[in-house]
Amino acid sequence: MPDGLNPGDKVVALAEAARMAGILAGAIAGSIGAWISMHKAFASFVGFIGGGILGAVIGMILGKMIFPSSRGNIFVAKCGLGSLPLTLKATSR
Repeated sequence: MPDGLNPGDKVVALAEAARMAGILAGAIAGSIGAWISMHKAFASFVGFIGGGILGAVIGMILGKMIFPSSRGNIFVAKCGLGSLPLTLKATSR
């Protein structure tokens, strides 16, 4: 399989992936943290929503810092398991 991108390849924008990871991590951490501290379902729900919002903001900021875009160019990686080494290489520049 040749390296690089070809027309029609499915790709993932890495800055957007960082934002989505922030939402997921924030929502899970907020929900679990609220449950551990209060043992109430409503507190866990509020922690889920609040953690997701805070995670989105942090993920968006970090995504723009780690994968800056300029003049319409963005960092992307191919979708799939075969692209994992390339994605990890892109994040450790």
